[in-house]
Amino acid sequence: MNISFIALQAGKDIRIGSDSSNPTFKQGSVNFILLSYYHLRSFYKIAGKHYDKYKWFPAEYGWRVRNIPEIVNTILKNKIDVLCFSMYLWNSETQLEIARLVKEKNPNIKIIIGGHIGKPTLELANDKYPFIDYIVYGEGEKPFQMLLDSFYEKIDEKTIPNLLTKNFKNKFEQFKFKEYPPFNPILDLKEAFIEDYKFWMNNKANPNKNVVMFYNRVRGCPYKCSFCAWGGGLHNKVDVRAGDWKAELKFLSNYDVTLIPVDANFGIYEEDIDFLKYALSLSKENKKFKISIQNYAKLQKERVFRIWEEEYKYGKRRFRISLQSMHEQVLANIDRPEIPWEKHKKMLLDFTEKHNDTFYEVEIIHGLPGMNINNTIKMLLEFADMNIRNVLTFTWRLLENSPADNKDYQEKHNLKTFEHREIMVQEIDKNLDELYKDVKSGNYNVIDITKETSIYDSTLTLNEYLKILYLMVINNLMLEKHPNYGSVELSKFFDYTLKNVEEITREQSKDWEEKLKQYGFIIFGFTKNEKTIPFDAYCRKICKKIYSQYFGVTY
Repeated sequence: MNISFIALQAGKDIRIGSDSSNPTFKQGSVNFILLSYYHLRSFYKIAGKHYDKYKWFPAEYGWRVRNIPEIVNTILKNKIDVLCFSMYLWNSETQLEIARLVKEKNPNIKIIIGGHIGKPTLELANDKYPFIDYIVYGEGEKPFQMLLDSFYEKIDEKTIPNLLTKNFKNKFEQFKFKEYPPFNPILDLKEAFIEDYKFWMNNKANPNKNVVMFYNRVRGCPYKCSFCAWGGGLHNKVDVRAGDWKAELKFLSNYDVTLIPVDANFGIYEEDIDFLKYALSLSKENKKFKISIQNYAKLQKERVFRIWEEEYKYGKRRFRISLQSMHEQVLANIDRPEIPWEKHKKMLLDFTEKHNDTFYEVEIIHGLPGMNINNTIKMLLEFADMNIRNVLTFTWRLLENSPADNKDYQEKHNLKTFEHREIMVQEIDKNLDELYKDVKSGNYNVIDITKETSIYDSTLTLNEYLKILYLMVINNLMLEKHPNYGSVELSKFFDYTLKNVEEITREQSKDWEEKLKQYGFIIFGFTKNEKTIPFDAYCRKICKKIYSQYFGVTY
């Protein structure tokens, strides 16, 4: 059988391998390595019974690629028998569209989805995934291995734990759940991983380009934040994968690799510090080998402080915290009261006192229950006095299988949802009215325009929702030009901004309300010269204009 893997990541260019010599895709001068392919293939190589009966075809491409027909045709051309998708928040819609088209053209192909999809109900699975044959949930290596074995043996698929299968009526049936640790610790996968790393490194298309590798040492999250489908969904249990990470790091350090640990809470274990120290020591020996931490542990203040110290020694000056909100009531509303702002604040102040050349960025979710203009302004003003130089704003999206994806929770917090389309390209050669009609009729490219569901507190009007978005943008624009601006100066600028966007947000929110009634969704875009651009680009343009007016200079 021919088996292929698809997992969208961040990138622009298509790279579809016709054999297993090029399991990569490119973005500019960077190569991205797809570890899910290696995780599953390596596990099956050791634990499976029929590895040599499969021909392995990786098929990776960037999530901003706008040529789904080429991807589908390549899959069909390679005569793929088993097609596997690794699902995440940012790629599910596009990947499901590819799966649907492939199944439509080849009904005999076996389609498997897994990854970060939570625990789907039978109703959801049957409604949303009629063209899918198998859904793997939880730790996927073991059920994936058993499923591939079943294609060559008389194994009842319904006996495989953590696997949704279909009955004779083509409907998904209930499954049983079994806790599997990631990378079954009974098996030593070190040799398989190293072998696959070597294989990829020695056969990739351009050895002169940097490799970005997303790396999990730990899976799961102990917290149950209502907005999240990870810890708040199925993956509340935290597991450390088996294997010799020192051997892996030592091998990777011989190459031009940027290693990005994507653990939900790096530093949750004491061994994480040993991992970082060893990686940094290897980086000192080979400057092209780098490590970049993305998510730090939420409650391990002392340990995170030590991690920052190690990174500081190696030249890092910007640190990020996943805050989401600084307000106690908002944190309580999202089931995150045990992660208070005061704890983060003290850590930032202590570290700044010791290293006054450091600065910080925070992640904030826009639209959380209890969030309003007043407490948003208060938050941004406090950030300005805290040497926080960038606020990363994410709008609250309703994630399937998250605690917020529940009627009781939504009623308790008076939540509203609205469907919207987000433009993922620089511009679309149509005005907004034409685009609404195209999207309504299904005549649009699913990669150009992604489908999302936003959520917000009903006490926050759409007008105020928009105003906060503008304030977030203007805050970062200001700090780009005036890094030493404090809360007093910033407060005056916020007042000026709100006066100048009042009419804009009023008209925009009115239009949104009309579009919701007419079409049932909103397109986050703005038309200029008969072309539609993303709303965030339009918002930034308006804010630059306001800045120029306020200071009497061109931004």
